[in-house]
Amino acid sequence: MISGVNLKIGLFLCDCGKNISGTINNEELIEYFSKYSDVYVLRDQYLCSELGLNKIIDEIKEKIIDRVVIAACSFKLHGLLFRKTIEKAGINRFLISFANIREQNSWVHADEPEKATRKAIDQINMAIEQVRLLNPLDVQYSNVLPSSLVIGGGIAGIKAALVIADAGYKIYLVEKEPTIGGHMALFDKTFPTLDCSICILGPLMTEVKDHPNIELLTYSTVENVDGYIGNFEITIKKNPRFIKEEDCVGCFDICRDVCPIDVEDTFFPRKAIDVPYPQAIPLFPNILEEYCIGCKVCAQACDRDAIDFNQEPEIINIKVGSIIVATGLKTFDPSLLGEYNYLKYPDIITTLQMERILNNDGPTHGKIIIPSSGEPPKKVSFILCVGSRNKQIHHEYCSQVCCNVAIKQAVLIKKEHPETEINVYYNDIRATGKNCEEFYNRARETFGIRFIKSNISAVLKSDTSDELIVRGEDVIEDKLFENKTNLVVLAVGIEPANNTNKLSKILNISQDTNGFLLEKHLKVRPSETSVNGIFLAGAIQGPKDIPTSIAQAESSAAKVISLISMGKVELDPHVVYFNPEECDLCRLCENICMFNALKIEGNQLKITQANCTGCGACAAMCHSDALYIPGFTKMQISAQIQSILKQKSESPLIIAFLCNWCSYTGADLAGTSKLTYPTNIRTIHVMCTAMLNPSLVFESFFYGADGVLIAGCYPQDCHYQEGFIKAKSRYESIREVLIETGINEKRVKIVSIAAGEGEKYAKAVKEFKEQLDKIGPIKPNEYTKPLSSKKQRKGKAKLDEI
Repeated sequence: MISGVNLKIGLFLCDCGKNISGTINNEELIEYFSKYSDVYVLRDQYLCSELGLNKIIDEIKEKIIDRVVIAACSFKLHGLLFRKTIEKAGINRFLISFANIREQNSWVHADEPEKATRKAIDQINMAIEQVRLLNPLDVQYSNVLPSSLVIGGGIAGIKAALVIADAGYKIYLVEKEPTIGGHMALFDKTFPTLDCSICILGPLMTEVKDHPNIELLTYSTVENVDGYIGNFEITIKKNPRFIKEEDCVGCFDICRDVCPIDVEDTFFPRKAIDVPYPQAIPLFPNILEEYCIGCKVCAQACDRDAIDFNQEPEIINIKVGSIIVATGLKTFDPSLLGEYNYLKYPDIITTLQMERILNNDGPTHGKIIIPSSGEPPKKVSFILCVGSRNKQIHHEYCSQVCCNVAIKQAVLIKKEHPETEINVYYNDIRATGKNCEEFYNRARETFGIRFIKSNISAVLKSDTSDELIVRGEDVIEDKLFENKTNLVVLAVGIEPANNTNKLSKILNISQDTNGFLLEKHLKVRPSETSVNGIFLAGAIQGPKDIPTSIAQAESSAAKVISLISMGKVELDPHVVYFNPEECDLCRLCENICMFNALKIEGNQLKITQANCTGCGACAAMCHSDALYIPGFTKMQISAQIQSILKQKSESPLIIAFLCNWCSYTGADLAGTSKLTYPTNIRTIHVMCTAMLNPSLVFESFFYGADGVLIAGCYPQDCHYQEGFIKAKSRYESIREVLIETGINEKRVKIVSIAAGEGEKYAKAVKEFKEQLDKIGPIKPNEYTKPLSSKKQRKGKAKLDEI
């Protein structure tokens, strides 16, 4: 029987169809927990459905329940929904605990139902013990600034900005290039309708320029982001164009024509002073410092005195209530794959370069030519999946648009030169999108484009002519071939935009395994991120075409409008609280806090909760427990540890402390990806590994845990800047103490796991379990045994690490 205060606890158990009940024996769970006199158990097939939620409300009222435990999916999916539901029933929304028996149990232990059921019992026991110790919290609010920042001026960023601006709110649109428009502005036509790309995009670009609610900051980058939802402080660096924008009237041909410097680029030629293309917005030239020789001929030619060689970068500080990230993509560099000989031969080009050839504003003014000769090609070969679906270069994902781009370009070439012979070499044709399959069929049947299912081994130069040779295997005919061609077009895949790594650190947003920014939930929250108030739009979240990018941009814009229209936003109450009666003014908390939330004045500790991020590093340092984070107090975590170690259900048994922002989400991803790992792990959710008090690690061993896994962010991605660094430093101190007390230091493992690294989490659990199998179960009183010989340590632990 569970001991505790006289509270009635409602345990609501979800089948989730067969997602949970197909592995975990829920009947056994009901039988087990029905024996608890203070626990009332309700089972439903879908707790998150309207019927299930109404049952929760009815049962809470009927049974006069004081606390709630939800045993279902991850709290990160429907946690807020369940909190609001119990609030409707009259319970403070923070008097709830979650047992994650789907993502972190049934989905990863499908082949071990008996062990999964025992693990579920432990998980629910942990949640029950935690919920007993929870206290009601007040919901706190903050005002939302009625303005938003959009990072990235491609089609997604443009649409998001216009939707919000049209709703009457202020927008700052920041674009790193001299013009907005992104990749779409470089395209000739769009698939599958073959309508003019710039004809669609151009009016939207002009609308952005003229919109009274949009402040356009081109040639600019976001350098820093501070604050929280509703109140972000942004630092922007505006790079010098060396043009006085207030004086320039856009007559760029005058300064450009006199410039003596040609910037050599096969498909993007320009002068040292020039505009990217005639439809650029804003239509101001810029000077490329790395090419300019300082002759100042352009300044002499300009009768507006609009050229300023002394311009310096400008720092702009703004405040916004929300952020949309729409930084887009870059195309794969095929020179990384030597078999294609890209850059070695000029007649091997990419689909993006072909777009410029097809474009009337491109270097050939729309004339389709062989780059080396200037003649129209008689034979053109497209090679698909270059940089996509390739395990060897860790690009296993499909870029989604490459097939359609190649089909579009092949059709455009055929329209211009019907006699041209075109071969498309493909692995699989993935003509995704509305009307795209019909477009593919028309390319074959109407235009006579030949599609060859093949594996390409090399693109070579013919020894006997100026032609190229495409060498490969015809999969359907089961034969090798060497086909001659005049022009090879590589359908390159999509990668995250340049500097996405840097931006993810600035925004504290995780990246997935492919480097794209990670959404909050792939299915139900694809536009949101783990940081409240920051949203995603377009290809930065993953490969997608123009219509899908626009749809996601409008989704993000709708969320921003909703946020602003509310006027206020609920703040996370899980920040530091203080019990002055227990404080002895040791100052350790003040020394470790880097957010200026704690300060000792007049022999009294003062807390500025507005500055507190809730990392809990100070609470972990407080030896008198005067500081605490609600829901994550030492007592509440200790109760969870003891609940599963009173009677160990498995050996070796691992206690894992997972941080909220990265490793816990990574563990959930392992579940959604159906990756399997041993059932020996019991996870405890913490906001940050910095809040882990070392005494809890020692307590885990005291009660019989065989291993402790501490999993947090990568240091450079930490939501709390230095949270994992503090945890890692403290880990070294923990190891010292373990050695001193005779416990094998290998029983503790610390690892960085990003939110997108479900596979790494599963691997870490497997490897740690195998390591503990070799060490053996922890022995009774092992923690009191001295070592026969002590290892020489390089240095002593610092006081604020222990």
